[in-house]
Amino acid sequence: MSHARLAALAVATFVLGLSLQVNWGTWHPQAAALLAVAVLIATLGISDLGPTRWRLDENSLGALLLGLTVAQLAELVRGAHAQMPAGMVMDLTGPKALWPLDLGAAAAAVLCLAGFSSHRLAGWPRFALLCGVHLALGRWMIWASPDPHMDVYAFEQLATAELLAGHNPYAMTFPDVLHDASLYGPGLVKNGRLMFGFVYPPVVLLWLAAGRLLGHDGRSALLLAMTLSGVFIAAARPSRVSFAAATLFMFTPRFLFTIEQAWTDSLMVMLLAACTWAALRWPRGLPYLLGAFLVSKQYLLFAAPAVVMLRPTPKLLLKAGLTGAALTLPFMLWNPAAFFESVVWLQFQQPFRLDALSFSSTVVHLGLGDAPSAAWGFLAGAVGAALCLWKLPRTPASFAAAVGFTLLCFFAFNKQAFCNYYVFVIGAFAASMTQSSADNS
Repeated sequence: MSHARLAALAVATFVLGLSLQVNWGTWHPQAAALLAVAVLIATLGISDLGPTRWRLDENSLGALLLGLTVAQLAELVRGAHAQMPAGMVMDLTGPKALWPLDLGAAAAAVLCLAGFSSHRLAGWPRFALLCGVHLALGRWMIWASPDPHMDVYAFEQLATAELLAGHNPYAMTFPDVLHDASLYGPGLVKNGRLMFGFVYPPVVLLWLAAGRLLGHDGRSALLLAMTLSGVFIAAARPSRVSFAAATLFMFTPRFLFTIEQAWTDSLMVMLLAACTWAALRWPRGLPYLLGAFLVSKQYLLFAAPAVVMLRPTPKLLLKAGLTGAALTLPFMLWNPAAFFESVVWLQFQQPFRLDALSFSSTVVHLGLGDAPSAAWGFLAGAVGAALCLWKLPRTPASFAAAVGFTLLCFFAFNKQAFCNYYVFVIGAFAASMTQSSADNS
């Protein structure tokens, strides 16, 4: 993809991050308007229309990415001191309670600005320091919000404890910590219990369990996944552009909120970034990473068409399929009925959410009609995938861009779409900026 097309995706990424900053990633008229702008700009980038036909060199793209990251850091600090704290359930006391955030954001901004230098220390040493700042801020968030009172957090803590005790997490039930049956499908809450098991595929469960073995909170593993996402993006084709793209994702304005709420999408970003890295640096490992990626979240069914961008061979597809099966089948066969109900059937029982940041909920908020059919999300995802297959060159960078754009279309018209959904899109677009000038077309 040309530098101008990548610039369009970068701007779309920035605007999408701003939309999540408005109201915690839930519906708000301003957030919906920013989402529409992000979708429009991303569509222009994928379609190679309008400004994406302008000539733009690699230095200009890198400067744009660094500038957008500094603007994100400023927005993160502004929001934390205004109406949008970095997290929703933070235990902060004293007038200087936010000083670690202020200090970390300032350090990250200085390191980003240092990226404009041509000195050799502006490369990996600077990026390593940025990764350190990212990890430190994430750990601060976990410390400041020890109990986020979030159903996903409860699922993860209880399910990993169940697994480490030798029991099946997909056959258990959970307490209704939010005390709001409307958030789930009909009949799924009985006597204060949620009548389903762990809701995420085994790849997520195994990663969280590994994190629990190293600490009491699985969110540390998700924080590490977000930082490693940046490492894979930067390492795919080390350059000012790739370093800046990685930083753009790691410091998206709602990244601390994503960690606080224990959302798992950073793991999907890590696996996607690892796939683009492997396609360029370690082709022998690509089938195994691709297989793990495709079975790591239910919505990644829409990522399957984008595999064409990797020019896969039958052997690669076979190895990827066997890897996915090896990671999934043991848990599926442990209790097939419970696994199907928790991981598959439950997804179709989820209700339409009026607070979703989507065009579907916008229709209802503006009084333009009743809740649209869920089929619109699937149709939008299919159209997005078709546009990518038509317009994008067959490169690893295009693979990441196609995954991100396809799911952006799906989420934007889906019955449920919140902060973590779009953080994945932001990560996917950042992973698409892993190419050198020789890859441009």
